[in-house]
Amino acid sequence: MKRIFLFLLALGLVLSAAASAEEGRADFAVSMIEALAAGKYDTVEAASDPALIQAVAQSGGYASVWAQITSALGTFVECTGAEDSGDAVLVYCDFAQTGAVLSVGVTQEMRLSGLILSDLLPHEDAQEDGSYVEEDVIFRSGEEDETGATLTFPKGDGPFPAVLLVPGSGAADRDASAYGLTPFRDLARGLARRGIASIRYDKYSYAHPELLQADCTIEREYLLDTRAALDALLSDSRISRVFVLGHSQGAMLGPRILEDLLPHADGRLAGGILLAGTPKHLWEIQYRQNLDLLDLTEKTYSPEQLAEMGVDLDAQRAQLEAEVQKIDCLETEETFFGLPASYQADEMRVDAAQAAIENGLPLWIGQGAKDWQVLPEEGLEAWKGALAGSDLDVSYHLYPDMNHLLIDMEGEPTYSVEDYLVPGAHVDENLIEDLAIWIFSVA
Repeated sequence: MKRIFLFLLALGLVLSAAASAEEGRADFAVSMIEALAAGKYDTVEAASDPALIQAVAQSGGYASVWAQITSALGTFVECTGAEDSGDAVLVYCDFAQTGAVLSVGVTQEMRLSGLILSDLLPHEDAQEDGSYVEEDVIFRSGEEDETGATLTFPKGDGPFPAVLLVPGSGAADRDASAYGLTPFRDLARGLARRGIASIRYDKYSYAHPELLQADCTIEREYLLDTRAALDALLSDSRISRVFVLGHSQGAMLGPRILEDLLPHADGRLAGGILLAGTPKHLWEIQYRQNLDLLDLTEKTYSPEQLAEMGVDLDAQRAQLEAEVQKIDCLETEETFFGLPASYQADEMRVDAAQAAIENGLPLWIGQGAKDWQVLPEEGLEAWKGALAGSDLDVSYHLYPDMNHLLIDMEGEPTYSVEDYLVPGAHVDENLIEDLAIWIFSVA
């Protein structure tokens, strides 16, 4: 995979120099991107602050920086808009291979202080080929929290087995869009080409963040929508049996979701698919991820650079250890690893492996060997250990080049979002084929 240049100083602190919005910041940021695209590197350097000039020089100059971006994204086409977020100006750009969001740091003195490739925006799906049918549906129509979803069907009359797609953590749209990737759209359409229907939906935290903030529970964030999705599938005459597919946190909660749906499924719930998930609790994964981030920071910057940036890793580690001690007071109104403590307590209430055993439904568990968000020893291997000795019908699959977002990547992981910034990438076809074979063997 080509390494995409992410230009960030002081672990993101460079953008705090632009603490307040000023008239013309957006125009200035756009002019800097257009100057880079036109090869006017001297113009950009003359408008940069000294710290950025020094850092860019160490990376080969602005010509090298821009070449790294365009080698990965394709030829620059145009800037399509800009939004001043206060911390930075987000410049929306179109490149030959993909859309992109460049986060541009602008100081109060109107000087360039940082440049980050912060997101990719997918072009229209090149895989769309008319081999499936998609229909929009609404959960809880007319209610305050009505939510949009998409049914994807193979061509034909059916009945078809169907997959209910459950997203991971955070605010996710129905395609699970991230960094220009659309893994749930890929899964839905790839399965439809193989004779399997599906439903995917805008997650509650995406569609109704204001409502979730007032009632942040697993029930509200996940179970309301998975029940509605199951109802939509079971009420459709084109659907036979249903499988629940969870990704990341959706896979962690998969056995709990199956447990919740079983009484409502009229015997038509056939099994679960757990992708890039873990039987461990959420806070355990968050804790390890934070430790890894601190270790990576220590390896990336010298002690002198860290001191200059005002970063005290020892203090951050101590703060992290203090956070772990909160596990004894999860019923309080405090936060615990960035989430309400009550939410973490709710998640910990159910043992995923024990729930899977009690459900008794067949499971397909898969992961990529290049997944660093949920390590294989936390995921696939931990599932094997937790389910060992049970009579559960489980199929395990490890994909050597696949990462957490289900795409294959070249080389070793960078342990950063760079691993996901692969324009035009799609979910591993081998994964989709294996899922289809298993679904038909069970259904």
